[in-house]
Amino acid sequence: MAGSATLTAVPITWPAAAHWEGISHAIDAQDPHIAAHGNRVGDYALAIALALSLPPETAEIIRIGACLHDVGKIAIPKIVLNKPGPLTSEEFQIVKLHPLIGRKMLEQTGAFASFLDIVELHHECHDGSGYPYGLTNLEIPLGVRIVQVADVYDALTSTRPYRGPLSHLEAVEILQRGSGLQWDPEIIRVFLSLVKNRV
Repeated sequence: MAGSATLTAVPITWPAAAHWEGISHAIDAQDPHIAAHGNRVGDYALAIALALSLPPETAEIIRIGACLHDVGKIAIPKIVLNKPGPLTSEEFQIVKLHPLIGRKMLEQTGAFASFLDIVELHHECHDGSGYPYGLTNLEIPLGVRIVQVADVYDALTSTRPYRGPLSHLEAVEILQRGSGLQWDPEIIRVFLSLVKNRV
């Protein structure tokens, strides 16, 4: 099923790209870390989508959705997002609101309709343990399942307020353990085939 896409795949020019560039710049101005994370997740998601032989237009929509997936975090207090230690249960409940906040931000105009599922559902889990709705397996749209894997890999291998970056091999081990539980095993398989030569 996997094609020859690599992680250096060049983004396709999407006709409606101008609709999301303004909000992308707003994310960058509010929190450059969220924007940089989103852009990296977009690159990974695009490569996965192309490796799954999805049409280029669909792959580009997934890439843009990935870039915007954390847009709701700009409404979460920075004292919570940037806390250097573990979150309290109350703080975690606040953070868990960001997918719904992000959807509400984007659904004000039809221009973002293609990205709403990715923004709203990227914290659902394959086994139903995610949020906000506890969806399982194929209840989660394919584009969302792609972004989930791209998102977690970049999160694991990036510096966070509460820890340094994990190595590629450490991240791969976590992805393998979560395959079929947190994440779609086919998406994990394809992604790991794309990054198998990383060290």
